[in-house]
Amino acid sequence: MLEEIPFWNDHHQGIRMIMNKLQNKRVFIVLDDVDSEKQLTALAGNQKWFGPGSRVIITCRDSHLLRTHGVYGMYEVQLLQTDEALQLFSLSALKKNNPPENYMDLSKHFVKYAQGLPLALKVLGSYLFGRTIDAWESARDQLEAIPNKDIMNILQISFEGLQDQQKNLFLDMACFFQEEWLNDNFKETLKGFGYYPDINIEILVEKSLISKSKYERLLMHDLLKKMGEEIVCREFPDEPGRRTRLFRHGDVFHVLKNDTGTDAIEGIALDFCPTKERLNADAFSKMTKLRFLKIFVPPISQIYPSPTIEWHGNPLKHMPSNKLQYLHWFNCPSKSWPSSFQPKNLVILSMPGSHFKRLWKGLMVLHNLKELDLNNSENLIETVDFSGVSNLETIYLTGCISLCEVHPSIGVLKRLKHLSLNRCECLTRLPDKFCLESLEFLNLIGCTRLVNIPDIQGDMTSLKSLYFSEPTKKDLPSSFMSFSGLRDLKLSDCENISIFPSVICSLSSLEILHLYGWSRLEKFPDLSMLECLTELQARGTAITQIPSVNLIPKSIRSFSLEGRKRMPRKSLPKQSSYPTYHIRSPEEYEMEGMLEVEALLINFGSASKYSSNIIFADKVMIYGWSLGYGIPEWVHNRSNGSSSLKIELDGTMKGMECAIFIVCDYHQFDSPEGISISSFFKEPSYVKFKFCFEMDDSSLEDCFYELRFPYSPDVDCFIKPIAFWTYTRTPQFFKRWKSNNFDKRSFIKISITAEILDYVSNQTPVELEVQEWGMHFVCPDDAGLGLGSDLDSYRQFYSTWKGGMTRNEE
Repeated sequence: MLEEIPFWNDHHQGIRMIMNKLQNKRVFIVLDDVDSEKQLTALAGNQKWFGPGSRVIITCRDSHLLRTHGVYGMYEVQLLQTDEALQLFSLSALKKNNPPENYMDLSKHFVKYAQGLPLALKVLGSYLFGRTIDAWESARDQLEAIPNKDIMNILQISFEGLQDQQKNLFLDMACFFQEEWLNDNFKETLKGFGYYPDINIEILVEKSLISKSKYERLLMHDLLKKMGEEIVCREFPDEPGRRTRLFRHGDVFHVLKNDTGTDAIEGIALDFCPTKERLNADAFSKMTKLRFLKIFVPPISQIYPSPTIEWHGNPLKHMPSNKLQYLHWFNCPSKSWPSSFQPKNLVILSMPGSHFKRLWKGLMVLHNLKELDLNNSENLIETVDFSGVSNLETIYLTGCISLCEVHPSIGVLKRLKHLSLNRCECLTRLPDKFCLESLEFLNLIGCTRLVNIPDIQGDMTSLKSLYFSEPTKKDLPSSFMSFSGLRDLKLSDCENISIFPSVICSLSSLEILHLYGWSRLEKFPDLSMLECLTELQARGTAITQIPSVNLIPKSIRSFSLEGRKRMPRKSLPKQSSYPTYHIRSPEEYEMEGMLEVEALLINFGSASKYSSNIIFADKVMIYGWSLGYGIPEWVHNRSNGSSSLKIELDGTMKGMECAIFIVCDYHQFDSPEGISISSFFKEPSYVKFKFCFEMDDSSLEDCFYELRFPYSPDVDCFIKPIAFWTYTRTPQFFKRWKSNNFDKRSFIKISITAEILDYVSNQTPVELEVQEWGMHFVCPDDAGLGLGSDLDSYRQFYSTWKGGMTRNEE
């Protein structure tokens, strides 16, 4: 029934009409692109306006507006996945579900540009509809230089609805801050800019101009970033020196080479240098409003360093410092800190890889400074007097290999939360007294010449993470008793400690414990009292046997143990069908020469968010390697070389576990270049095995499954075959097969390849030849069938541990 719709100048009359006409009717209403509370109040005031069973769908760019109006059941529209995006683009550009082959690559390029944004996909598709391939290619190139105007205009609607302060915050994030962590120091920087971040960041999130990850990282869609950059460039299209922000390397170089900067410039970001450039340091002198400077041009690689930037003069000498609040300069060329450069409003001072021997001399007062980063400043020999920077919260001095002295004032920074001094190899002393009541993180690993641990004064229960090395003494310092709130403890290179320090067991809040390089530790400690411990790693130890489960707290979710022994040849058994994996102290035969090596590694679970083990897709296993052994007799599925292994299937894979043995011949490690096997087997180096699977219908699995063995045996040569082995519960690929009707298969073929990876020197992987390998499926009722006492003990250990963990979860 057609009915003339009246029009009222008074919106109250319209509201009364809607209520009278619809309050007793079941209706379905869509309100599209709502942008104000006034619109919602006039069109859908509340639920009583409509009859029972009614549905009102509202699309809006502002989630806060919906919450304010009492809308429930909000759904955030997600970006399209690649296949969905390709289909939408193809429907708009070609009127087909999928692009033809000759348009496929170009279509994928436009889909990548849009990054799942439906609006951009439809606009680009409509723009390209009916055009030739040459036109598509030209449009692709044009997009790189000039964003699509229609897309930018639609995206800019949300930007125009912001207040001026929020607009400036958005433009700073688009031009300078990509994927920033929303931490206290970042907030302090934004506060210094006058942005009131706690409220304004939330507004940008609500208006979908930025997003926030679950780990508090701020993200921005590439097209929104391009929109923000385009808004800045439109300020003065042909005169970059008169814009508020410089972020394109061509514009930065133009201004700094030709001295065309003005007092309009508030921020500069440079992260790319395609050619060698000579810049004029005096060009900074006119930028009196400069508040943000970030120069980060890292080398492409150690082999191909990036082109250098040469400066005529010292940039810091000419740089106005009154407004400067954020200074990040990677590999800053200045060798001295000019006395005229006193950035009193600085919040972040980050100069990793700098060439300074020291920063400023004497006392400089920087009350606003929160973060000091001089990581890898290899010429730095001493720190500044910290008395004038009493509000410092973070100090990074990692890799300052010439640093000899730390100023005593560092020990009384009441607000210091994070202190990293790892790999300061020349540092011999810390201040005699520490009164750091706010300290949460302390890293002293690699300070090998450190002879003193400060006297702890006051309360240090705020310390949550401690990373420490003790290469000379036989026990840990008594100051550990002061760290009762410690949750994360990593102790490395404690080479002289043979008895596990009892002080560790008194840390009742400890959740993570890593022990690296405890080469004299032979007995697994009783950790059962650490009721909060969830992750334990012990590597490079001399532990001789699998520990009793009773020594491990039930709270453990990730357990990794590595031990190894070295044996003289005269102590080897003549022959054994099954190797003995119980391991003894590496020192036991040190004087007799290391002719044989065995290693045992146990890895259970990866529930901890801190876990970084690299093993099978299923991270529950006991694994290791031994010299001079072959494959045990009870492994029936075996193959010579790396040829495919055919395994008959009986359809019963429930509860299946797996034992794998791989034997490599030592001869292949002889290198004409004189590279010994020990040069490869140093952490973080790995021997990697890849498995590929073929079904009985000749179909191939579409991915590989990897098994990696870490090494650091420090041997000069191998004179026996190397047997790698692992025992694991049902691996991930078993579960995958089952989802693909694996139970209906009659057999499967598995092929294997092997190589050595060296992550330290970044050498090309060395291919290994597999001599023989075998796989044995272990069923639940296999216990006691002569599989070997060690395998049975591994199974018992895992089962007991897993059972205890399950009961604890219940």
